[in-house]
Amino acid sequence: MRFRVTDIHYQISRILNLFINLMADAFQAVKAKTSDELKWLELVVQYVSSLQYGVVEIVVHDSHVIQIEKTERIRLERERAEKNLKKDNSSS
Repeated sequence: MRFRVTDIHYQISRILNLFINLMADAFQAVKAKTSDELKWLELVVQYVSSLQYGVVEIVVHDSHVIQIEKTERIRLERERAEKNLKKDNSSS
């Protein structure tokens, strides 16, 4: 099966237009929400921007955000961790 370049461009153009329209609809829906309904989004952005390593979990019930959990991980450099492990083993 051979495709013409113009057919491929046309299909890509249709997909991009569909995506743009979906994003525009989503933006309008978010814009229409009140600030109280979007407080959770601000909190998630704050949590994510404060993490170097970790997880932000959003719990949803009946299409409403009911809980947000932040778990932070502290990663040590491998060399430093191995050095500390050797140090702890030698003192035992």
